[in-house]
Amino acid sequence: PLYADNFKLMEKKTNYRQNRDKDFYTLCNQLRNRETLTEEETKVVLDKLNTRVATPATLATLDLTGETAVYIAGKNVVVDNINRSAPIECKKVVNLRKHTSHVGTVQNGSHGFVVGKTRSADDTTDVYKINFNGVEHHYHGTYPKDAIARAYCLTIHRVQGRTYDTVVIDPAS
Repeated sequence: PLYADNFKLMEKKTNYRQNRDKDFYTLCNQLRNRETLTEEETKVVLDKLNTRVATPATLATLDLTGETAVYIAGKNVVVDNINRSAPIECKKVVNLRKHTSHVGTVQNGSHGFVVGKTRSADDTTDVYKINFNGVEHHYHGTYPKDAIARAYCLTIHRVQGRTYDTVVIDPAS
């Protein structure tokens, strides 16, 4: 076959995605290989995973404003409503359209973090300083609703492929 000449088969032996939470990684792998678990062992693994579920009381104590936390909802209308009422401390944003500046390009869907806000040299507009993957980009004007959006809450589609330490999922949406 054509692919056999152009690709080398490799086996992934190290997990880099969940390396910050080895207990979670171990529990997930145990479930993936549950044919080797007894019914009682499966229940123990599920009970351990369920201890990570926030109750209404603990939900209020979670800080979802940092870079490694996110609230996930299933529908855009729910996301928009939650983001409108998100704490002002939340500086997470998502890029809505391709943005090119003197330091490079930010692709649609990129996640960033507001690191500052200043005024333009002529004092006519705000300048938002946003860090995307370690590079600071500047967005000029009032909070550029057509270019970036708050990202306190995101849809499941926007978080695919991302790793977060804290996740709240709204199953009703």
